[in-house]
Amino acid sequence: MTVVGFSYNGRSMKAQEGITVAEALRANGIRLGHRSMRLRAWRDEYHPLKEVPSAWVSIDGIANINAYRVMLKGGMHIRSQGKRSLLSYIGRYSGTGFYYRNFTRSEFARNFFFERVKGVNDYGGPLDPEDAAQATMQELSFSPSKELHTDVLIVGAGVSGLAALLSLNLPAGKSVVVVDANSRDVTEGNFRQMLMDLSQQELLPLRNCLPEIRSLTELLASRNAVLLDGTTVFGAFNGGEFAAVQGYSRVVLLKPALTILSHGCEEVKPVFRRNDLPGVVTSRSLLAMPEGLRARGKLPVLYLETPLSVNYLARVAEVARPIRLFTGFHADAEYSSALRSVFGIAKEDIEEAVPAGAAGVMNLETVSMRREDGSIITMASDLLVVAGRLQPRCEIGALLSLPTRISSETHMPVPAVDEGMRCAGNIFACGSLVFPFRIQGIVSAVIAANSISLSNGAQIRPDLEKMCRSLIRHSVSVQRLPSPPADGKSVICPCLDVTLGDVGRLYGEGYDTINRMRRFSGLFMGPCQGARCYRNTYEAFTAVAGKEADFATVRPPLVPVYLGALALTDVEFEEGEK
Repeated sequence: MTVVGFSYNGRSMKAQEGITVAEALRANGIRLGHRSMRLRAWRDEYHPLKEVPSAWVSIDGIANINAYRVMLKGGMHIRSQGKRSLLSYIGRYSGTGFYYRNFTRSEFARNFFFERVKGVNDYGGPLDPEDAAQATMQELSFSPSKELHTDVLIVGAGVSGLAALLSLNLPAGKSVVVVDANSRDVTEGNFRQMLMDLSQQELLPLRNCLPEIRSLTELLASRNAVLLDGTTVFGAFNGGEFAAVQGYSRVVLLKPALTILSHGCEEVKPVFRRNDLPGVVTSRSLLAMPEGLRARGKLPVLYLETPLSVNYLARVAEVARPIRLFTGFHADAEYSSALRSVFGIAKEDIEEAVPAGAAGVMNLETVSMRREDGSIITMASDLLVVAGRLQPRCEIGALLSLPTRISSETHMPVPAVDEGMRCAGNIFACGSLVFPFRIQGIVSAVIAANSISLSNGAQIRPDLEKMCRSLIRHSVSVQRLPSPPADGKSVICPCLDVTLGDVGRLYGEGYDTINRMRRFSGLFMGPCQGARCYRNTYEAFTAVAGKEADFATVRPPLVPVYLGALALTDVEFEEGEK
């Protein structure tokens, strides 16, 4: 590769063109990764978060650029950002909120402040109902650049969201808005995946009852629908109004008459000792990395907890070719054959096992897997890719105070729905937000769309509803292997280094709800805002307490939003958006 010159804070340096800016700086002895709050562990390129904190630089005068997401080019002028101040050092020991990490460095300090911290966090007494309601429902006060009134809003343009749109049968003149955080290219891929899923043997009778549509453009036109791609919902209030942001800079206020929530799940890593090593990532995080960073020179091991679609796994195979593949479920002969074909590996390199441990210094060096019979296999690897371990994204439901139930498959809180997928007066939920398996997700989307169509006076085939109920009831769950073991030193919150032992100790000290534990420990208050640790914390709390955990309070914004976007005045509609 070509060696090019660049500068960092005025110093001339050289590195290979095409690697990331962070890698180029590291090759010159400068490390941009940050240390975690309590364990002081380095976080590097394969950090579990999409955005590595403390890795922002200025390039050619443009500030706030993530050094792990930009490829090096010759002649770049790079400058550091975020120099440490005196307050940053003081805050490490006396941070606002009395976070648990501040009292683990010194046993004396922890004991001295213990009773005071209990008082601040309402230890031993129930929350005031009015305070709890106010904490759940937040008033948003801003001037959006656009208001969109629509008859039906679909949040999430994944396979289930598009299946709901395909199944809608609304009277002429009714409008639909579909909101998705991904680009239109991703939505096109989801549409093709939906057609392939509907062609499966189990869903063929359902497919024959739905309209024959072959492209996303045709689907949007036939449903009088507008797709807002690159748009993320960051707030919900008033029982069904939504605030969304386009590209983090333009705010849209959505006011639908009816809403379908199908915004899906997040992938999370399994918990085992030292699970915060930089070499352990989810498949979605790996796909989000720039090409120059994707598993170059790595020895990847892939762990599938659930049977993902072959189309998605083909994208993963383009990024990382695993030396071994492990499944946390019992794969049949057909699916095993598809895995061998996609990844180009031998039959003996696919095995049923779950992660049992990871070891290394600064970076991952070995991965251990536990078979169903309890035996352990350890292999050299510097990249463990975890795929299919899903956590329902219930933040929007929490903002709307939707009723929840505990999923029998994931043991996580999910929206509670009736037979028509309705979870509130004008809100429906479907897809992997409610059901963890693809067939159930698609069928639930069709049921939600049928319920909305019937409420608008449309006619649907009488056998369609009966068929959907039957498919929901008889969808077979995948038999999974037991969860990987963990010890008290296992990190469940990679942002703030909260461990399984911390959860047990806090519960024993009287912090008997997730919310009380969060106020004391800082759980869900790191850069990920709970996106990567909620399932781990929920499982740990349930195991320690022997009861289901409460749903943690969620406050908007759910995603970062520039303050300038919230202060925008009205902007004229773009062509075709009225």
